[in-house]
Amino acid sequence: MRYFLGVDSGGSKAAYALVDQDGAAYGQHIDAGYNRTVDPTPATVAQITQGITDCLAQAPADRAQITGICFGLSYFGELAAKDAEITAALRRAFSGTDCYFTNDSEVGWAGSLAGKPGINIVAGTGAMAYGQNGAGVSARTGGWNHFFSDEGSCYWLGRKTMELFSKQADGRARRGPLYDIVRQTFGLADNYEFIVIMEQEYISSRRKVAELQILLEQAATEGDVAAADLYRQATDELALIVSTLAEQLSFLGGTFPVSYSGGLFRSADGQDDTIAAKKRYVTTPLCQKVEDLGGVLQEPLLAPWQGAALCAIRQFYPEALGSATANMLKNT
Repeated sequence: MRYFLGVDSGGSKAAYALVDQDGAAYGQHIDAGYNRTVDPTPATVAQITQGITDCLAQAPADRAQITGICFGLSYFGELAAKDAEITAALRRAFSGTDCYFTNDSEVGWAGSLAGKPGINIVAGTGAMAYGQNGAGVSARTGGWNHFFSDEGSCYWLGRKTMELFSKQADGRARRGPLYDIVRQTFGLADNYEFIVIMEQEYISSRRKVAELQILLEQAATEGDVAAADLYRQATDELALIVSTLAEQLSFLGGTFPVSYSGGLFRSADGQDDTIAAKKRYVTTPLCQKVEDLGGVLQEPLLAPWQGAALCAIRQFYPEALGSATANMLKNT
């Protein structure tokens, strides 16, 4: 039996999973993500290695029995020097095992569409789209950087939440439910306390800024028109990265699948009202905008970690890819 390891590594979390050649999962481990733009490569390699060790502790195979590993890494292909460092270091750490390195957007696509032609939108802490067509041509749009790009992401909406509160607080915008939600959440006795809290506890953390989107969603469901409009803007941005990618991959003029993953599409607490809010402000309007392009928005078929495992099988044991994919789909 051959075993394959899939690594889906993003800024918010990293997932590690071991599967066999038939697509059956034997171990999975979820850990914190990391920021490859600032974190030292040795620390990132140590964290990935430990994550794989923790995953294999649940499985019947050890490192020597793994045929291939797919590392789906955030920012891969964008940081030439660090990419060279991390690929060399991980090849040394897993010498004797074939390794495939790619951007985490590819493993998200491979999971969401089970490796079939189409486009996958990732909108979590960041936002981007990746796709492949029937000729095997791939492309991506969006996701340049959280400071000046990632439009439509939770981080982008988190920044907009801060902006909208400041405008509602000083009178530049009409006060809506967001104003009271933010004051209550942070226990503000004075509105300007918000500045100190954001500067000391939030602005340096992409994850924490992205989490502010939850407050915006609550405000929208409570009737804050400006908050709801920010979700309209977010779906416009996501539709733009889809349309641009569809043109690059020659999908326009036909029907093509579009799937999605990331925290923007998920309910934070699994409650019916927040699930309904995601449909009302994100999924339903995005579905209409995608349909206007000729696309069909569909729920992801498989998780990104399964996509990473399939990428490993595709690279190092392609004759098993069809059956492994079918088995994953059957058992999901």
